[in-house]
Amino acid sequence: GFKWFFRTTPNDDTFSENFFQFLNDLNEQKKAGIKTVAIFHENTDFGKGVKETETKYAKKYGYKVAEIVSYSANSSSLDSEVNKLKASGADVIMPASYVSDAILFMKTLKKFNFAPKMILAMDAGFISGEFSKSLGKDGDYILSREVWALDLAKKKPMIAEINKLFKERFGKDMNGNSARTFTGLITLADAINRAGSTDPEAIRKALVNYEISGDKLIMPWEGIKFNEKHQNYLGRGIVVQLIDGKYYTVWPFDLASHEIVYPFVPWDKR
Repeated sequence: GFKWFFRTTPNDDTFSENFFQFLNDLNEQKKAGIKTVAIFHENTDFGKGVKETETKYAKKYGYKVAEIVSYSANSSSLDSEVNKLKASGADVIMPASYVSDAILFMKTLKKFNFAPKMILAMDAGFISGEFSKSLGKDGDYILSREVWALDLAKKKPMIAEINKLFKERFGKDMNGNSARTFTGLITLADAINRAGSTDPEAIRKALVNYEISGDKLIMPWEGIKFNEKHQNYLGRGIVVQLIDGKYYTVWPFDLASHEIVYPFVPWDKR
């Protein structure tokens, strides 16, 4: 809501809503039959914030919240918490965890032979390199939100071209943060060009009226257009799935590089 602040990238509220848009698409296109969710979150501001937005959007999109379980991120045991989740009968478990507790959570699921239809995580510990490295096949088939992935280049060739230039300069591939930063800077540069001036008010006006379609961006967005609070409301996240130790984009379906594996593969079938 600041006069001079414009945000191109989505916020956590958008990412939470994306989860339920994803579930709707999965129910519609894959006949998944998902009706209930359980929210599992660590109890600092991160986890509490996720719980609030997920609860809000579950209600909006018509999904029953079967259980809400909070825990301390430094817990040495999650036995009772996982048993609560199991008893809830929820189709989807939605965790918000850091790395060590995400790893402990997965180990506890296996310990109690608990395999819900889906584990749909809010980023953080579930996309850390340590998560997959520590768990091996026991980490496979979780789903997580992400902001960007290099495999989007399969459907958007421009991503590969920009990444090539980036890698030549910095010696590594782009990630979600560098892709978002690049897009924010290019948006500002484009707005200055459209303003035809370096006058601050002229640039601000160009941003207020700014609009560009998603096919011209390296991000998986529908485009860029700012609302009255100067938040881009055409942004969205993606959903990735860990398969054989590698993360693949599986939603939005039109940008997917891999078919989603659903339901979550039982522990004795790996």
